[in-house]
Amino acid sequence: MEHKKDNLNMTIKPYTEDEIKKFLRTIFKPNVPNLLKLIVQISDYEDMNSDDQLSFDHELDSLEEMFQEPAVILGHMIPETNEQKIARYKEYEVVGWGSEEFQAEIERLEKGESVIDLDRILATKLSDKFLTSLVLDVWSSVEFHYDLIDDLWKTIFLSIRITEEDRNLTELPDNFDVYRAGTKEGLSWTIDIEKGKWFHVRNKEVFEVEDKHNYFLKMNVNKDEVIFYTNGRGEKEVVLIPNQEKIIVL
Repeated sequence: MEHKKDNLNMTIKPYTEDEIKKFLRTIFKPNVPNLLKLIVQISDYEDMNSDDQLSFDHELDSLEEMFQEPAVILGHMIPETNEQKIARYKEYEVVGWGSEEFQAEIERLEKGESVIDLDRILATKLSDKFLTSLVLDVWSSVEFHYDLIDDLWKTIFLSIRITEEDRNLTELPDNFDVYRAGTKEGLSWTIDIEKGKWFHVRNKEVFEVEDKHNYFLKMNVNKDEVIFYTNGRGEKEVVLIPNQEKIIVL
């Protein structure tokens, strides 16, 4: 299927910012970065070469599967047909959804409609300010930044324009140490060594993370290496792309 902006009819209705936010609320959680990457790259579509456009189109065509959250029965992920999902949705409420959104999702499934109209999303123009705010909000709302998708987050951060205000670095010194519990490739670090130790213990004792995926790490960084800093969850979190040569295993 082609998704060329040049071929789009001018009557196609772009998505609103609220609709974009809704997609990210309703997608199967581990797939949030996949969808977010496509959203922040929409504006670059026209400048992509043909191979990159084909790759982008393929990812867009795969969006529907990203929303297919399987049922969890006795701890096992069970794939569902639309009919099974409709029956389950009518029996149980979806946590965090308002009644109107819930009924709209049931109606969509009953009609067999796609979650996202591919031409509409290509016709959608989003401001740099909105995209940056969206990315930072999504990052802060995700409890686990899976190490397998760190490359996705790198692409996302490199695709947005983060202002000095967004970076929030005023309270950080020019040079300082950061700590991390997890793999060496992870982007999420903290300036609080005790918080880093807490994550290290939690990973091991609560989530039973294998030692090879749960190092306790230290790295000395300069302020200009930091993508942004946030203490929204009391974690004194520094987000950055780590220099592997500077990492020390404690």
